[in-house]
Amino acid sequence: MSGARGMTIAVLVAIGAMAFGGCSMGGPEVSSRASCDGPAFTSEEMPTAAPQTLILVELSRNDEAAREAVIQAIDPTLTRAVSEGGVVRLLVSGGEGMRVSKSTCLSGDAAIMVDRNNEETERRARNTALDAIEGSVSAQLEAIEIAPRGNLSNLLAATDDELRSLAAAEGTVGGAPASVLVVSDLTSPAPVGDCLNLDGVRANQAVADAVIARCLETGQVRRLPEGVALQIVRPQLTPGDSAGARMSAFLVRSICGQMTNQSDGCAPSAVGRG
Repeated sequence: MSGARGMTIAVLVAIGAMAFGGCSMGGPEVSSRASCDGPAFTSEEMPTAAPQTLILVELSRNDEAAREAVIQAIDPTLTRAVSEGGVVRLLVSGGEGMRVSKSTCLSGDAAIMVDRNNEETERRARNTALDAIEGSVSAQLEAIEIAPRGNLSNLLAATDDELRSLAAAEGTVGGAPASVLVVSDLTSPAPVGDCLNLDGVRANQAVADAVIARCLETGQVRRLPEGVALQIVRPQLTPGDSAGARMSAFLVRSICGQMTNQSDGCAPSAVGRG
């Protein structure tokens, strides 16, 4: 379902949900216990302390280019999980008033990993798994309806509960590395009355800092738990919206500086396919 949201200088990554079927990664090529079809891990293969990643995606547009941009944004995380083992949960929304769309393939209920004795077989199996997962994610994204406004504060408010749930997944333990990946342009309009509503404000770092400080002070947004890394990817910045792009960059700095201990930014490391 295509659509787009009008752009103003405001921030969002909204929360909302539709049912979505598991991804089929097919036959003997893939090992998984993450609600995806395929042979289960043996006890020797199942990770015991796999990293945990919560992916929060907000769509401000829903066309083929926007969906592909999101896929590219989350590909390093999926590549790392399939290659090294990882617990991944994906939540997607089109904005205010929408229910969250939770992937049953990337549900975060158990670790995913592809491991083979033969190097070439392993490479092909991992690429097969990634193609299947990303195809299912693309279908999930396509079903998202775009609302006029989003709500980042509501989405972030659910982060603590989601992270606690991930820590209880099969193949990981509490205390294993945990991270949150936010995929959003950060420049769509937030609801009136939301602490992140920036309608009519000027794009500068002082405003961005004050907005995030206000959200923390009011309790609409909380700092991430100690040790949880935050990554922000902005794949859908509107071409020609220079003020929006500047404000988005200011917000990244403010969020990273005030919601985490990451003073050096929130960009994820690139991990490509083999």
